[in-house]
Amino acid sequence: MIPLPIPLALVSTLAPSGPADGAVTAADLAALERVEADAVGYAGEEGAFFALSRRLLAEGDRDCWERLAGDERPVVRALGLHVLARGLGPAALPRLDAALADDAAITIFPGGCVGWTATVSAFARSLVRDAHHLEMGAEPRPLVPESDLQALDLALLARNECAALHDEAARSLRTALARGEPALDEAAWARVAPALGRVDFVRGVGRIAPCAARSAFLARCLDDPGAEPSVRRAAASALARDPTDEAATLLAAAGPRLRAEGGEGAAARIEADFAAARAHASRAAPLRRIRTAAELEERRAEVRRMWAEPHPCARDDLEGGLSKTLFRADDVARRTLLESLERMAAHAGERGVAWDTWSDLP
Repeated sequence: MIPLPIPLALVSTLAPSGPADGAVTAADLAALERVEADAVGYAGEEGAFFALSRRLLAEGDRDCWERLAGDERPVVRALGLHVLARGLGPAALPRLDAALADDAAITIFPGGCVGWTATVSAFARSLVRDAHHLEMGAEPRPLVPESDLQALDLALLARNECAALHDEAARSLRTALARGEPALDEAAWARVAPALGRVDFVRGVGRIAPCAARSAFLARCLDDPGAEPSVRRAAASALARDPTDEAATLLAAAGPRLRAEGGEGAAARIEADFAAARAHASRAAPLRRIRTAAELEERRAEVRRMWAEPHPCARDDLEGGLSKTLFRADDVARRTLLESLERMAAHAGERGVAWDTWSDLP
């Protein structure tokens, strides 16, 4: 028997051959390769993923939607989540919430010719924020209030130990902090994310994209005499990702207390992480100035070194640097850069790089 790409229990609920009256078949699901919106490619045509979701909605079989959301293939799970969100609205939240722990890789084309590798959890987050976000030009329709979206993002950041999996959540919270919604103090955030303990709360805040409010909060955690040592280490570990003079000053001032509370090993690890962040930043900056094939050749060893670099930001910074260079480089350099970006995209779902020291420090 040829192994089926979907569970036999699900196959039995689908038409066995070509679509009859629009019914979705097992073959349709087996052919599904990526998440696509309602207008993709140069011609803006409906993607296969969106077309299947529309047919599943027309069938109205909620049990089938649920089984799809539990399929063994990540792209089919994403299809089930999409149909549940569109068909049930807020009633789909329990299933979407469970999917926030699903870090399997999928390819997403949310419109036009632009696509990237993401995770099922990131797709589930997008559906909570807007159940219709694969419909080009549609007004956003979040399934929960804004404060709940912030709690969702903070919990995602607190839970996930891998870089780049939830960068949209990190940027979204930075935007919210810039608006002062809410103010970054523990009383306000405890109301937003009451399920998080204090250490997880600090971890989540530490993974927000760098901004003044985040840095000020982490500084208060470092200086709080009533804070548990684990809270202080989480704050210090977050600051160790910021290669700034301000972070250097804060970490130097906190060093004696970190040593007294956690021993030389924890303090030395944080200092080493900060040194690595500064070294990484100094190597990343020149890549953004590459314009010619000759310049690229000069930096080739450096690019390869950064690709293998274990620093949490290395791959994102490398991709960002090459992307900004792409449209200003000569033709030879542009072709080489495109090949590099394609290789990076192929590995984007394998970024098992720890954010920092949080996994190791008690």
